[in-house]
Amino acid sequence: MPVRTRSQKIGDKGQNQVREQVDAHPHWMCRFQDLDYGVDLEAEYAPAEGDGQRPAGKLLKLQVKATESADVRGQVVHVALERSFLSYALQFRLPVILVHVDVTTRSAWWLWLQAWALEHEERLASSPDNATITVHIPLHKTLETGLDHELIDVVAGKHASAVVLALKELADVAASDGQQIKLFRGVLALLDDIEAPHGREDHRASGRPGIEPWLVANVPANPADRCDRRTPW
Repeated sequence: MPVRTRSQKIGDKGQNQVREQVDAHPHWMCRFQDLDYGVDLEAEYAPAEGDGQRPAGKLLKLQVKATESADVRGQVVHVALERSFLSYALQFRLPVILVHVDVTTRSAWWLWLQAWALEHEERLASSPDNATITVHIPLHKTLETGLDHELIDVVAGKHASAVVLALKELADVAASDGQQIKLFRGVLALLDDIEAPHGREDHRASGRPGIEPWLVANVPANPADRCDRRTPW
């Protein structure tokens, strides 16, 4: 006879709690994924309109990791994550959000996995053989506040990390074709102009490096050199 384990019961309870919380929000819809592998839930931004909601076609993938007692230390929650799932999440073009839920207190926190990997690339590169990694989620990154504010920026592509991730994908495509490299350099140059409409002195005044130094360092002017370059990811 099949046996439902305690771990499976906690996992199911966590998924149900997250789905209920997201779907109850006035600006979000949430649905289970039909497959029994991969990510657990899909959330769609659907702003309130009258007494209903209008789906906007902007999606997040949610991976739920449930526990009966969250590992809170100081101002962060420690969450063990399988490295194989992180690698899987990095293949998505849609944002993949880890939602860690304490089914006892019904507390839930979130972490954008692609952005986290971008920020911690050196750490990941230094331990390629580790089967699990521990991520730290600040206590203030609750699912409730994220649905109200930051996750809306993430799903709309307005989050700061979204631009960098989009450029990374474009760079990966450009690296295989000389004409694409020229296009990529043109896009970055345009973004640099947009970022500093009053001149490049703005970068130094604001403390931000601007895009052009990154362009010079990472995108070869001569396509023949591309195999010798490494992107910062």
